[in-house]
Amino acid sequence: MKKLIFVPVLAVTMLLTLAGCNKILDTDNPSHTTDELYNSKAGLDRLLTDIYSKLRNHYNEGKIQYWGTDLYMAAEANPDANMFNAYDASFNSTAGVVGGYWNNLYKMVQESNIILTRLKPDWEGVTQADYNTMVAEAKFLRTLSYFYLTETFGKVPLIKEEQLQPITEVTQEPEANLYSFMIAELESIKNVLPVKSAARGRINNAAVLQLLGKLYLSRAYKPFKEATDFNKAASYFDLIIDDAGKPYELLPNFASVFDENNQNNREVIFAVQYAADRNYNGDGNPLQRMFGFCLTCFYPDMFIEVQKDYSYMQREFWINPKAHELYTDPSIDSRYDATFERSFLINDPSNADFGKLGLYFPVWNDNSGDNK
Repeated sequence: MKKLIFVPVLAVTMLLTLAGCNKILDTDNPSHTTDELYNSKAGLDRLLTDIYSKLRNHYNEGKIQYWGTDLYMAAEANPDANMFNAYDASFNSTAGVVGGYWNNLYKMVQESNIILTRLKPDWEGVTQADYNTMVAEAKFLRTLSYFYLTETFGKVPLIKEEQLQPITEVTQEPEANLYSFMIAELESIKNVLPVKSAARGRINNAAVLQLLGKLYLSRAYKPFKEATDFNKAASYFDLIIDDAGKPYELLPNFASVFDENNQNNREVIFAVQYAADRNYNGDGNPLQRMFGFCLTCFYPDMFIEVQKDYSYMQREFWINPKAHELYTDPSIDSRYDATFERSFLINDPSNADFGKLGLYFPVWNDNSGDNK
């Protein structure tokens, strides 16, 4: 019985002791927010940053974007992969990769709607330029979300205002209406933002024109196309190409576009950003390792995992032959070797052939007779 009495007394003693230590209990939780925060420009600025950060989640979820396409296929065998690779009789919306993709995009829609519903031009500290810029960014991000929703799922709910209560019933909007909405949204904000972003990773007018052109180009292949879609798409792309200031142009060397030491170069209109501080990156950008194969799994006697080189690749997606065949003649097309890693040097210092060629892939249509 003494044990039964002793435990709660000890607990009370510990609570009393902790209560007396203000330094322990006086904590600050900067991530905690209340709804009231979003009734200020500072709060909506934080919300806008969160929408930008959700683009990482979107582009990092490659499975629903790459499985079952002309260029890629799943490198694993499970029910979800089989659904998307073969589009067999099991294909349905319960696939595990669907929910997260859908939810993230509609979170971006909801947060954009909060900005567009609440922001007022007469708020303290909000200039007309501030108001116009934030509205343009929110409309772009909402439109981008709906573009991926529409292209992935077809008819989806069109929600244009902040939702304060749980949604229990929705109507699927026809694709034609969704495209009309998206195009009208971007037409209303073209030329509002600067041609080149003041800060890396922020939307600019070139990104607006590019997405607007892409919407017209995509609609031109739909049953509900309009006769002027191709011409309008070309006109918006030409505005970027022919800009007198030439803020964007093709780099002379194709490989330099993807050089990690040459990020945000003159060929990049808009790119999702990652910081040097891992605390702000989540799991980081995984795309650099998804399209290879596990060297350390297949050749453990030659390769060890070193994050700074190719050995960190994982087998997330197989590259279909079609991706190679797009380069008709690799011998005269420098983009081929800039796209595909073909020579892998042994990186295990304990291997007698450390530093020498360990694995080699010829070009897809090789007839050189090279014995490598």
